[in-house]
Amino acid sequence: AINLLSPQCPAAGSAAATTGGNNACQYLALAYSNRSHAYFAQQNFNQALSDADRAVKLNPKLPEARINLANAQFKRGEHDNALKAYSEALQLPMSNQLKAGIFNNRGNVYFAREDARRAIQDYDEALRLRSNYADAYFNRGVARAATNDTENAIRDFQTAAQYYTKDGAPELAKQATSKAQSLQPQTPGRNSPAAPA
Repeated sequence: AINLLSPQCPAAGSAAATTGGNNACQYLALAYSNRSHAYFAQQNFNQALSDADRAVKLNPKLPEARINLANAQFKRGEHDNALKAYSEALQLPMSNQLKAGIFNNRGNVYFAREDARRAIQDYDEALRLRSNYADAYFNRGVARAATNDTENAIRDFQTAAQYYTKDGAPELAKQATSKAQSLQPQTPGRNSPAAPA
């Protein structure tokens, strides 16, 4: 599709390409965005970034292109650029489900920058938009655990496990359950020696 559409689209970033009047450019932007997503899944973050950047230049109003751009930037350690791209994507019209994903991902960037408070705010917003979002519960649990909010972290991991189970992701449910259990206060078992009096 890219090879077929490229000759029909003016230079990326030109007024003709970005005004939306050229369907070839809109389809080309979508093709680059989709290929960026595929490269990202293959962990080829440099090529994912290149294609997402082309898609954004061809269609700055395509939220998926900005998300792909931010995702690749984050994986490359370009945290400031990723935050900017996620924030720009949030200004575009899209479904609440897509917005929730952006807030979750931006929360991950804040957490990577050791700003757990802002990460938690973004996870909260993701959950406001999509109350059954297992990844956001899990990520908020990690951030809460990092801030020593153990009780709420445990609750988040348990909730994540429930939603992962409903979503048919047993391995992720097991991981969330394990995180919750690791934060539980240890109590002596029945076979443990009694504490000295």
